[in-house]
Amino acid sequence: MVNKRYREFYRLRDELIAKGKRFDEDTLKLLSFKDIVLAGIGNAGAAACDYKLIEEEEKRRIASIIGISFEDVEKDKGKWDILDDISMYWAYYKEKSKPIKMSEAPRWRLLVKAMTDLRGDWSDGRDNEHLAWIYALLPEVESEGIAPLEWCKAVMMNADQFDGEFNDGRIMRDGALRLPEDIARHFGFPTTNASGNMAKFFGAKSITREGGYRGSYNELFEDILTLEQKVIFVSELIGEGE
Repeated sequence: MVNKRYREFYRLRDELIAKGKRFDEDTLKLLSFKDIVLAGIGNAGAAACDYKLIEEEEKRRIASIIGISFEDVEKDKGKWDILDDISMYWAYYKEKSKPIKMSEAPRWRLLVKAMTDLRGDWSDGRDNEHLAWIYALLPEVESEGIAPLEWCKAVMMNADQFDGEFNDGRIMRDGALRLPEDIARHFGFPTTNASGNMAKFFGAKSITREGGYRGSYNELFEDILTLEQKVIFVSELIGEGE
């Protein structure tokens, strides 16, 4: 759903293409923050603009909100009277962050790294090194006491469900998804639980695990962590010599 202050990306794109125009400084201002990046990649088709314009518009938007307090940003989440959308919410915290040494990062932050790494690379299936790191870190994260125990259990369930095929690394970002049983049977999915873009295409919906959580790193950032912890979440992790 697009913020009412902005235009729907694909309609605006089609209008520009019909006129033989590309996205520019003025038309980028008509897009919600989450859609700005689309104007510089394949989604924009013949209307695609130079990526430098994308970066400049994103910087302009972030600069317009960076002075807002954490509390006001949290109050605006979901209302989007100040911020554009959830992508701008993440960008706000990212701008507030500083690099953290791996050796000084809390265990839950290292778990988030392992989860995002599996989201980006789910090769080797159950033998994936990022999956092994998730299993190794979960007991330490539970002992640390920052992430709720039931959330950790949901992450474990998602890790157990991961197979690198029907349930790929996106399960760490979205949590488990459930397909309608008739769709699962018709298209040969091995279970009604499936993650990934293909499952979404067939109408899979997010499910909540027994303890009330999806076991998603997006969920951890958006709904669980404190303001200070959210800054740590988006901070870059660096080695000792960096």
